[in-house]
Amino acid sequence: MEIEEKQTEESALYSNRVFEYLTLQKGLNQKEKVVQVDLETAFVIDFSVKELEDDEEESKQFLESGQFLNYVRRGCTFIRYPKDKNVYLLRKGYQKFCYQNGIPNKVWDLFNQDQFNRKSSLQEYYQSINLQRTCKEDGSNIQISWCAKLNCWVICSKNEAYLIKNLSKKYLDKLQPVVVEMIKLWFKFIDTLPKEKLTILQEFCSNKTVIGEICGANKHIKQYVTYKEEQLIFLSIVDNFSDEICYTPLESAQILKNFGLNTVKIQHTGEITSYEELQLQVNKIRQEIATGSFENYGEGEVLYYCITDKNQKKTVAIMEKIKTFEYSLFKTIIRLMSCTFKKKKDQEINLKKVQQAEDNLLKFIDKVKEKFFLYGSLELYQRMVKQVIQFYLMGGQVDLLRFQEYFISFKYILQKDQIINHQNVLLELKNTFGIDILREQQEKIDKIEKEKQLMSEKKAYKLQVLDTKKDEDTLQDINNIFE
Repeated sequence: MEIEEKQTEESALYSNRVFEYLTLQKGLNQKEKVVQVDLETAFVIDFSVKELEDDEEESKQFLESGQFLNYVRRGCTFIRYPKDKNVYLLRKGYQKFCYQNGIPNKVWDLFNQDQFNRKSSLQEYYQSINLQRTCKEDGSNIQISWCAKLNCWVICSKNEAYLIKNLSKKYLDKLQPVVVEMIKLWFKFIDTLPKEKLTILQEFCSNKTVIGEICGANKHIKQYVTYKEEQLIFLSIVDNFSDEICYTPLESAQILKNFGLNTVKIQHTGEITSYEELQLQVNKIRQEIATGSFENYGEGEVLYYCITDKNQKKTVAIMEKIKTFEYSLFKTIIRLMSCTFKKKKDQEINLKKVQQAEDNLLKFIDKVKEKFFLYGSLELYQRMVKQVIQFYLMGGQVDLLRFQEYFISFKYILQKDQIINHQNVLLELKNTFGIDILREQQEKIDKIEKEKQLMSEKKAYKLQVLDTKKDEDTLQDINNIFE
């Protein structure tokens, strides 16, 4: 009993410290709500980050402060009970994924400097570094923990927590469809567990958060990777009352599989002891993922830098997200050019918005041009554009002609000043999509010319009416003078 009370006291101290820090930070959303489970009432407070459109810019914000990176998680929820002055962490997500060009400073500092001011061997306290890679699943984030005091599951999206005791239709009807699917899939899983194993899982999750993704829920959220069915795929485990980032992927997978949970695919390197070897391995992995195709690598991977100390304890030092370059371009076109996607066939396109979006997309292409030629090729880009067209062709939601024009213009931009044969490009697109682009282009040109002619005729008619009116007014003025 004394041990349990001490653990509770330590949990409260840690929770209050994190809570006080978060309430002082700008750029965070804070949402508080009253929840009632059976006859018990509590106050639940969710913290989330006001996300920027540019992931890499957002990453810089986190890297400026170690404390900010540590405490501002991708999902953080506290609970406060009546007549208790303390708050308690109810669930805690990952740290923000970081984007890196070199070796992260946090890892760099683990190495000793030699006489040439280069980093070589690990500091005496550490034994080795191991790189563990997990697939970045294309899904919506789900986080799960257990609230022992209220005897219920805490099932969360990235930004909000829901306290669930059972599948009450009255309660579920108030939630977003994707959250309902998360809850149903989780309860479907726990219904298969023997009572003893379920109790062990609840106890395990009472001070930890299990992190995963709901994948294949395309009817509720826009996803680009195809899954055979709706499913929960679990990635790792976070200790709610510790500064550590998370368990290593290999350690997490072993625990989660013992409970019967579906886990993410993991690859890992051998143990690395020198900076030169680490740099070589990291660059090789980054190159492999960045140049990998969307079909094989999807969004990309998450790279965990796992340190082993002299006591054989493994710790995640930092997490790095590496996107396939193909996916980055794919997502950017979809984000910037959403104004060209037709929800209805007869929907009119706002040409002003399209022009503005095109300008922004051209700026993006120019910004990433060097990285593109470093990691990719013209063929990679052409393949990506075709995939975008095919993706929206299936749903009939895109102005195909507009994308075909992108294909031509970007091919020209990326080849710089090289002369390209537009007829060959049009033929290639015709063979790929079975559409006579030339005929559609001519129809579009004819339509534009017709609209211009009609506008000219209307303008001419208005001018004629004005001139006639002026003549009539002038004649009337003359008559008035003579009268």
